[in-house]
Amino acid sequence: MNFNWKIIAVALITSIVSCKPDLNEPRYTSGQADFSRFVSIGDDFGAGVSDGALTRNGQLSAVPYLLATKFQLADGGDFTQALMQDGNGAGYNFISNSLTGSIYLSSYTNCQNKTSLKILNNTFDNRSFDWLGANHYNNYCIPGLKSFQTYSQFTGKSYPAGNLFYHRMASDTGVSGLSSTVLGDAQYLNPTFVMVWIGASDVYNYAFSGGIGEVGGLTPFDITPVDTFEAAISYIFNGLIGSGQKGIVVNIPDLQDIPYFNSLPYNGLKLTAQQASDLNAISPPGISFSEGNNALVITEPTGGIIRQIKRGEYILNVINADSITCGGWGTPQKPIPANYVLDSLEVSKIDNRIAIFNSDLRTAANSKGFAFFDYNRFMANLKNGYSFSGVSATSNMFYGGAVSLDGYHLTPRGCAMVANECIKSINAKYKSNLPLINTVDYSGVLFP
Repeated sequence: MNFNWKIIAVALITSIVSCKPDLNEPRYTSGQADFSRFVSIGDDFGAGVSDGALTRNGQLSAVPYLLATKFQLADGGDFTQALMQDGNGAGYNFISNSLTGSIYLSSYTNCQNKTSLKILNNTFDNRSFDWLGANHYNNYCIPGLKSFQTYSQFTGKSYPAGNLFYHRMASDTGVSGLSSTVLGDAQYLNPTFVMVWIGASDVYNYAFSGGIGEVGGLTPFDITPVDTFEAAISYIFNGLIGSGQKGIVVNIPDLQDIPYFNSLPYNGLKLTAQQASDLNAISPPGISFSEGNNALVITEPTGGIIRQIKRGEYILNVINADSITCGGWGTPQKPIPANYVLDSLEVSKIDNRIAIFNSDLRTAANSKGFAFFDYNRFMANLKNGYSFSGVSATSNMFYGGAVSLDGYHLTPRGCAMVANECIKSINAKYKSNLPLINTVDYSGVLFP
């Protein structure tokens, strides 16, 4: 048998070359960070709440989860979550003080006989709150969680003493005494990298209730006292960062940049000249109307006095457009109730407290050498548009793509955008080279 040794030699060389690694293939590194045990702690924004409820799909596009998928490319470990049942999930309605499922868009014929869209509620599944057992997870961002509740031994107990969403995943629900704590469960994994995104519920529970709580109180609808928040932040950081851990801190958005509070403009009462004249004839002193857009009429929190709302005051997104257009709401005959309104005093209290809390969060990040992502600025800029890899988004509730139908939490696409901004901050701070997320792979608002 004759062999062509030249052909064999060429084949061997080709085979050897083909086995060499592709020098152009990126090698991702953690830089000065260690992603092997990543734990997040916080409230709604990191939990995966979207369209008014915590759902399994939302959890699988939560910002901490998306970050973990990229950390795993640089020696990051597993990232477990207390996943909800498939289906509608569960959320909380601050006005009716009740549990609800996720919300969705539906077509309907409005009061002017025009085809339009309206938001409807799904029911929630009671199995959502079944205790999952004495387990530990990587995501301890809990819907509705306030800063000081992270170390309370009542938070894991059943409703109303505790937080339902933490109760289902607490390592000890305190059936025979005090429960485990969110911070304690997070510490159990001895994290090497931490995400802290806390503080929104300390303010926005008050805002969503229409300001029925107190400023400087500790009940669910209150704004957390400054000294309590600052002590909680110190406790959280000291509890999670004892061995040189790295991490990222994310702050709180301003009220004026949250679509929920801006969906119905203060001058949303549109009148013809005749309608304006008719209302003027029966309006009390100080209230007047003209043809075109007019300020809506509201009720003061005390005394039953009515007046027209001012620019910079907000109406909660619980009143649909039909109520204004055809139902007479926002007129002297049907003034909008005070618990559906944030007046200038309440807005001032909220703005002031957000500014203080955000300063505290940035100070904590700087003192601990953490990366920092300014979510507040992101939401402000989102009003004018955000673009990444050919995908654009705004904060418009229906058509913006980044904010979900509840007007507060993000869509999966919005979460991907925020996760990318966090990755940029982490890469810059720790000299890692994590890749960005392809936002095209994640959905915005789903239309019928």
